[in-house]
Parts: sequence; C-alpha cells; structure tokens
Amino acid sequence: GMLKLQSTINKDIQKELELLVHTRHADKIDLQQKADKFAELALKRLNKIHVLEAQVRQFVYGLTKNSAKSKNVLFSAAANTEVENGVRDREESNHLLADLINEGEANGNGVRPDENIMEVWIKGATIRDGIISPGSSTFIVIDFFDFESQTTSLLSGLQPQWDFAATYKIVVDDFLLRYLSTDVITFELNMANMGE
Repeated sequence: GMLKLQSTINKDIQKELELLVHTRHADKIDLQQKADKFAELALKRLNKIHVLEAQVRQFVYGLTKNSAKSKNVLFSAAANTEVENGVRDREESNHLLADLINEGEANGNGVRPDENIMEVWIKGATIRDGIISPGSSTFIVIDFFDFESQTTSLLSGLQPQWDFAATYKIVVDDFLLRYLSTDVITFELNMANMGE
C-alpha cells in the first residue's frame, strides 16, 4: 500500500514538474520575443535619432561653411514660412542661429557640428535681512559638470543684480547624460566682508 501511494505521489509530482518546466519554457520564449521586439524598436529609434542628428549637423555645417549664402537661404526659407504661417519666429531664430555661429567663428571658438552651447543666466537675488552681515558683498559660484567654476562679480546690498551668463560648450555624450540624470548644477552664494 505505501509503495503504491509513494508511486502515485511521485507520478503527480513528475506531472506537476513537467507542467512547470513547460510553462517556464513558454514564458521564457514569450519574454524573449518581447525583448526582441523592444530591442528592434529601440534600434529603429536610435537610427532615427542618428538620422536627425546628421540632418542637424549638416544644417549647422552648411551655415558655417556658407554663412553669407546660408543667410540668404535662411531668409528666403523664413520668408516662405512667414507667408505660409504668418509668423516671424522662424526668421528670427534662423538669423539668431547664424549670428551665433558667425560670432563663434569670428572669436576663433566656433561650434563644431557635434557641440552645443548651454548658457546659464544669473540675473539677481533677493537676500533676506540677517542672512549677510551689514556692509558685506556677495557673489555666486557656479559648478557644472567637469567645467571650471565660474563666478559672478562682487556686489553689495540685499538685492544684487549680477546679470551674469555662464557659457558652456558641451558635447552630448553618455558622460554628460549620466551627469544630468544623477547630478545637479550648483549655485553657491558667498559673502565677502571688507576684502576678506
């Protein structure tokens, strides 16, 4: 009797184990197919990103190579857009882009096709009474990524108006993206007392 019972239990356990192995195998195949579909979608999106980046580079490179010619092209493209859409924003933004590129070339520090310019403006601050000592001056230190720290001018009062722009020439790569997702840009308010 016990041997027959043991045999029945073993057969039931074997059937259950086979069912679990089969289910696991089916789930594994299903998950692999989903992962393959996601990988294919990600690859398509990455290819689209590369195409769009190449178009932007080509556009910017065309602006830098043919600045006078491109200004006319930009103006005519902007004029067509203005006629079609009744707006002037495109014309102004294209001229601004061309001006920024030309300004960079004139200063000898132009923007390469794989680079971007990021500006951080510090207009001013309102400091509550009692935070800084009377007669002291304040300034801001800006720390971003692996760039040198930048500082505003030294101003006195509780409402300093620095009107300062920190400009960073950046290349969007894995290191910058990781920094942007995990770190912050640091603004540090500092006080100076009578030349200290």
